[in-house]
Amino acid sequence: MVGGLDVTAASLASQQLGDPDIDELLAFMSTCSGFFELVKGYPPEREDAAQLIQDRPEGLSAARKLLIGLRRDGGLVGVLEVLQGYPDPKTWYLGLLLLDPKLRGGGLGAAVYAAMRRWAAAHGARRIQLVVQEQNPSALAFWRAMGFREIGRAEQTLRTGSNRVLRMAHDFG
Repeated sequence: MVGGLDVTAASLASQQLGDPDIDELLAFMSTCSGFFELVKGYPPEREDAAQLIQDRPEGLSAARKLLIGLRRDGGLVGVLEVLQGYPDPKTWYLGLLLLDPKLRGGGLGAAVYAAMRRWAAAHGARRIQLVVQEQNPSALAFWRAMGFREIGRAEQTLRTGSNRVLRMAHDFG
């Protein structure tokens, strides 16, 4: 269990991912290449896996950025990126919740998010924020079903162009 995130109800184990896990992370990201092609315009590359592990907002300590591997039967079936106390002490930022496409649609994402929300609340969070790309209507519908509401829009600049994103928040507690 990473930092108090309990995903055992979803029949998952959690593990902090780091530099030694880049190749395994890239292999998992490749099983989700449809997401990366939709969002970034190209399949995942090794540099993308390294950036997912290492990148964090300026001023956020490494200890407050967690990249969590979600495992079932030892295999990586999901990834959760969490920024604790960002952008303010009462908010946690959910950078990514990505599940193996074969496991989507059966309630696993909702179970993982519920566990993450309980964990955040137990550590003083009162809000979770995230962004969703406008061209990803299934993700937008999922997050709305989880209780998120739009709080703004922005343009995300990528090496292949740009995306319009919806900034969303879920207030609780």
